[in-house]
Amino acid sequence: MRRMAGTDGSTPLVIPVGFLACLGAEGPPGIPIDEHVPEPMGPLKAGTPLTISGRGEGLGMHVAQVLVERFRSCERALIPLRPEVTVLVGENNAGKTTVVDALRLLTDPLDGRRSRYFEEADVLQAAVHLGGPCLQLDLADVTPAHSGAYLEAMVHGTAADAGTARWQVSYAPPQPGGRRGSTAWSQGPGHPVTGEPPARGGVRHVYLPALRDAERELASAAGDRIRLILRGLLGSEEQVDAFVARIGKGLKAVTEDEDVTAVSKRINTPLRKLTAGAHLQASELALAEPTFASIARSLRMLLGDAGGVPSPLAASGLGYANTLFIATVMAELDAAAEADLTVLLVEEPEAHLHPQLQTLLLRYLQRRARESRHRPVTDPSQPAGHLQVLVTTHSPILSAAASVEDLIVMARCPAQLSTGWQARPLPVPRLELKKHRMRHLDRYLDATKSALLFSSRAVLVEGISELLLLPALAQRVLAPEQQEDPDKRQRAFEALERFFGATRVIVDGVGFEVYLRVLMAPVDGVCLARRVALITDTDVPPGAEEPRRLGTLRSLPQRWGSPGRLELCAAPRTLEPALWSAENTEALRAAFLQCAPRSDKRWQQVLAAPNPAVTFGELFVGKDSRTLVAGADELAKGTKISKGRFAQELADVLSDPTVPFKVPAYLERAIHFITDPADDAADTP
Repeated sequence: MRRMAGTDGSTPLVIPVGFLACLGAEGPPGIPIDEHVPEPMGPLKAGTPLTISGRGEGLGMHVAQVLVERFRSCERALIPLRPEVTVLVGENNAGKTTVVDALRLLTDPLDGRRSRYFEEADVLQAAVHLGGPCLQLDLADVTPAHSGAYLEAMVHGTAADAGTARWQVSYAPPQPGGRRGSTAWSQGPGHPVTGEPPARGGVRHVYLPALRDAERELASAAGDRIRLILRGLLGSEEQVDAFVARIGKGLKAVTEDEDVTAVSKRINTPLRKLTAGAHLQASELALAEPTFASIARSLRMLLGDAGGVPSPLAASGLGYANTLFIATVMAELDAAAEADLTVLLVEEPEAHLHPQLQTLLLRYLQRRARESRHRPVTDPSQPAGHLQVLVTTHSPILSAAASVEDLIVMARCPAQLSTGWQARPLPVPRLELKKHRMRHLDRYLDATKSALLFSSRAVLVEGISELLLLPALAQRVLAPEQQEDPDKRQRAFEALERFFGATRVIVDGVGFEVYLRVLMAPVDGVCLARRVALITDTDVPPGAEEPRRLGTLRSLPQRWGSPGRLELCAAPRTLEPALWSAENTEALRAAFLQCAPRSDKRWQQVLAAPNPAVTFGELFVGKDSRTLVAGADELAKGTKISKGRFAQELADVLSDPTVPFKVPAYLERAIHFITDPADDAADTP
């Protein structure tokens, strides 16, 4: 630790050595370092240029990146942010809230009511010997018109740092016997600051937590919010005074109403009699003298369908009440542009919004952030009023509504300082997808709402048949025998749960590479999926060599240096012939006759064929593509059976455990691979 004189000249200010390393500086000269303090983790290279952050694009002031060290679940993480909207996705407990809390600690709330402070639970215990948490924020594209306010925080290192302001904060946990920890601030290239960096005043945040009670929030805060919106709309104090006078005049008319004056007369009759022998008294009814604040507090939010009669919020659903709450926040930001940049932090907006509203909300936030950067500048001395949005979600709907260029996946990966796990970011743009591949992935996610980006275990399948059949086949493969001991039954139960916890993705073809790149290409040594099973067809005749594309796919993880594991499982030809075996004829016949009830003759010809597996596969191809044996007239004339329909019917048949069925070896291998518990140690905190 390094100790500096506090603001009163006597109280020592404790600065963790690791924090100074984080700044890339040795600290102020002449301050000794306690020699017994261990060296921190490697110095954090602040200001590393990131092409995905939007630097140099002239999109206006924005938080370009946040550096997090030894904070909650992060050992060391550099999180790049997009200039307009960034969507943090990931499974539960993957570090999304850690990033949000880092921004809440690095910036002040817009209303000045701070609710997040450092606490002992923020300290990463596995790294406590290296110091407490250290956080850093880089503010990019600071224009010359506003650079004066950030002068002391500006970084003047490389060309990539041009127009960048930076500040840092560290936290030292309480000393033994102490009750409170201490924080230390620094700015620019690492110059310590007494108190908080002045540059922070230009960057504020608005925090919308998950599972918020919109009705309570609107009731408790709406008065202040409406007051701010009103004041912003009215403008000058003269306009505010005129507004209060107009409302006061209207309220005075209430007291002059004949029914109200009748009440006064009714009260005055006994009052005159009671005071006639002393000092005669008279009363009248009046409303409280209105003030601007009291008028705002008296207004109440109502909500309802447009064109209908609005009702109290208690009569509205949670989803639209939350939408109204967000609308009031956005209106407040419009009316009270008090900061150069406001970072809107929205946690899990899907909690109360149905899928369409989730998509519409994100589209609205994208438009608002974009519009804030194109508003006309009338007075450069006034705050820039830019808006930047960070959304956290584990909703495939929201992640699909965003471009993959705006996505950062928070992933759990093995820790370096313990046997547990740590949270690391995986920015999708850094996967080096080509532009057209990026567009393809955007369209795929938008069309399927796939949970691809939430996959630590994933199964990629070529077509709809495998996708529909896999759950039924997994039940067969993983089901324990009745007589097995409790431990084996428990392991079988856990394996089946791992299967249903894995993401199953239909590729609808053989274009697997883009999906493998998303799942397995590493960024800073981290990849999204730990295990990927790829199920495909060889599409070659029996005995022929497998196609070269399979070898290419197998080699990709090694070529990328992926820490994940890929198991490629290919059908000898296609799925349907692979399903054929003597044990399976009962189940296959039942499913076939559900698809073609009057085609038993076709089935008999399959049984009589020299190679029934290949002949069975002919049922699922068009007449012009069949290669049938002579005399198989019914097969030749028969209509093609839908593969998807057959898979549905077969899955129904297999739901009866008494029906015998042998799962093809390549599918059994895929199921065992994806449910192997070997990687679960990485999930143990």
